[in-house]
Amino acid sequence: MADAKLRKYLDMNVRAVKKELERIGSELTPEQVVTFAKKNDTDLHDCFTWDNHEASRAWRLEEAREVLRSMIREVVIKAPNGSPRAIKARAYEEISLTDSRARAYVPFLVARTSPELI
Repeated sequence: MADAKLRKYLDMNVRAVKKELERIGSELTPEQVVTFAKKNDTDLHDCFTWDNHEASRAWRLEEAREVLRSMIREVVIKAPNGSPRAIKARAYEEISLTDSRARAYVPFLVARTSPELI
């Protein structure tokens, strides 16, 4: 799915899309852009997923990423003077899986202590 999304943006006519965005106005809202893009004969139309089943799944995946990115935990580190210091860090770090182009999230301490991830 990520490859299809990337291909969609690489294939778009950037100049035509820019002109369409300028036609919409100088202060754009996402709602205005989507409304304009609903027209099949626009270049912006191809920038969106119009299949509602596919779009809803993609949105839920984005929401899951946001949940993982927003989880915070307190980690104790050694300050420059040697004393312990508590800092806030993400509970999960995003990594590239070595056996594919996929991405995954692992607990902070796993990401920071696994030699293959450092």
